[in-house]
Amino acid sequence: KKWREEKSEILTQFLGRYDQLLNRRRIFCALRNCNDVCQGSEGRRRVDSDGEWMGQQNGYAASYGVQEYTCYQCMKSVCYNCSLSNFDCCECCEKQLCMDCVE
Repeated sequence: KKWREEKSEILTQFLGRYDQLLNRRRIFCALRNCNDVCQGSEGRRRVDSDGEWMGQQNGYAASYGVQEYTCYQCMKSVCYNCSLSNFDCCECCEKQLCMDCVE
């Protein structure tokens, strides 16, 4: 995708600000028996090594501009560990879906 290959500075700044907003919300994992904070400096931090909700320049090139750990259909958010076994990514549209929403 052109916007991913060329990575404009304006889009990267927007992704960074949106990522900060999501961090401030202290979103909890939506799966039962987890109750971990999905992201943030307080509590247990259980996300990928770069600590981003939004794929930015520090992450994998394929995830640039993609909101991770959130189902694109029902909008549930999960922690990194839970996402490994409860999420699937459509290779065509690159949207992440939880197993409840996968058809």
